[in-house]
Amino acid sequence: MIGEGSEAGIDAVDVKNDLHEAILEFCDFKKNASVPVETKDRCERVVFTNHFHIDLPLYYFDSIAGEAVLATANGWEHSDPKGFQDWFESAVDQDRRPYVRRMIKYLKSWAALKALSGKVKLLPSMAFTILVAEFVNMLSCSDDEMDFSNLALQVTNRLDYPHFNRHFPAS
Repeated sequence: MIGEGSEAGIDAVDVKNDLHEAILEFCDFKKNASVPVETKDRCERVVFTNHFHIDLPLYYFDSIAGEAVLATANGWEHSDPKGFQDWFESAVDQDRRPYVRRMIKYLKSWAALKALSGKVKLLPSMAFTILVAEFVNMLSCSDDEMDFSNLALQVTNRLDYPHFNRHFPAS
């Protein structure tokens, strides 16, 4: 297709609804997956057992204009998912990225477990990436346990989350 989705006659709401229907069919087949009753405007969510979920945004890329649009409940929205990736790549040296990505995964998992207590609200995944990038220079990239412990302390102090950091006394 040439042009943005709306210019090519593709309705964003219809495409998003088609994605929703495909996910419902997937959930019929995969019994440990479900779709929440409350829908999201900018993506579709699949929830798996043990409180794990995946958000699925739907983009259309106009290769001639070089821009992406996101299918939302309100139509096409200009969005730049590559912009976030470009930012991350400029914030973290290439040789450190695999290690930093691992730390991000650890932090997301840890925060998700903490959020199960109901005492804190889970942050969006992008927020964890931004916070880890903020503290990337303090990572040794050689000791997962020590780096995770220091990172968790820095992030929780930055967010001022007393329920998160009570297990990490200030040194």
